[in-house]
Amino acid sequence: MLNRISTYFYQRPKLVLALFLVPPMLYMVVVYLGSLFALLINSFYAIDDFTGIVIREFTLKTR
Repeated sequence: MLNRISTYFYQRPKLVLALFLVPPMLYMVVVYLGSLFALLINSFYAIDDFTGIVIREFTLKTR
């Protein structure tokens, strides 16, 4: 059984490469896009001039 699995992967090096590269790349894409999405959402919040506290109200004001 183990010999057949080993032979299967030995004969398909591109599949082995994909199995090693796809999960980390998928993780990095999710982290990267998640960070960009969080930045986009935070860009619509405003900061109070006096206290510096983030006002969680959807606005297009930029300061």
